Formats: sequence, C-alpha cells, structure tokens
Amino acid sequence: MVTTTDLAMLASLLKPEMAEETSVRIIDVFVAMRHFIIENKDIYKSLRNINNTLVDHNNKINYLLIKFAKKEQLLLLLIIMLILKDWI
Repeated sequence: MVTTTDLAMLASLLKPEMAEETSVRIIDVFVAMRHFIIENKDIYKSLRNINNTLVDHNNKINYLLIKFAKKEQLLLLLIIMLILKDWI
C-alpha cells in the first residue's frame, strides 16, 4: 500500500519547485479520498454485507448441488442395477 509519505518522498526527487507542487497535490488527493471514504462508509458497509450474504448463499447452493449430485449418482446406480437385474 502506498502512503502519502511514500509519494511525498518520491516527489522530493523532482526539481524543488515541482516537488513542492506535486507534494501539495498528493496530500490534497489523499485528503479528498479520505473524505470520500468517510462520507460513503455506509455504502461500503452495505456492499460488504451484500457480499457476505452472496458468499453465504453461494456456499449453501454449492452444498445443495453436491447433495443433489450424490443423490443423482445413487439414483443412476439404482437404475443401472435394475436394468442389469433383468439381464442376469
């Protein structure tokens, strides 16, 4: 993760006047990002809850698919046994 300090250190490698301007812009962008995140924290929380619900539902669906696949395999085996019973 890149921090404001990391970017400010990189900006200091530029020419002095450009470094100062770049550092100010970097700090402004990080402040704006922080405000945006704080203002939208409820949206992020809702999205996290939706994602967790989707993951939970996906796990339940996968569990059911596995159970149905096993039952389907057993049913297929039973059908094969019934067919073979008539041949033997």
